[in-house]
Amino acid sequence: MIRWHLLAVILFMTPGLAAQTSETAIGVQPSSEIRYPDKKDIINPQAQKKADMASIPLLEETASLKKGWYVQLILKGDEVQAVDQAITLIPFFSEFQLFLRPRDGEWRLLVGPLSDNHLQKTLKAAENLGLSAVLRRELGN
Repeated sequence: MIRWHLLAVILFMTPGLAAQTSETAIGVQPSSEIRYPDKKDIINPQAQKKADMASIPLLEETASLKKGWYVQLILKGDEVQAVDQAITLIPFFSEFQLFLRPRDGEWRLLVGPLSDNHLQKTLKAAENLGLSAVLRRELGN
């Protein structure tokens, strides 16, 4: 009689228990990747100081901006060199807000938000200065 009860328990095990048994039998390698979702980008303090003095905000790559069109000027070098270059460009774009943002391993100076009649003017100014420019639409706040 006990054998039948044992056989019935084995045959009619709950699916959850069976799944737990098979899960423990499978070896899973833990991920070696460590993620810190709240970690902010580390900005060079020297670059931060220069940017603060020039009133050019340094943004994180994922920071959102005011809604509108922006021209992104691709700057050369690390963040300190990018800030230095951005400071030299202030007189050419003084009527707009300027922001520095890392993007795809490069530093970009965002000029804007721009009205429709300023788009071509700003792109032409970037071209005249010999800078690579990308037009970007921010859907931000």
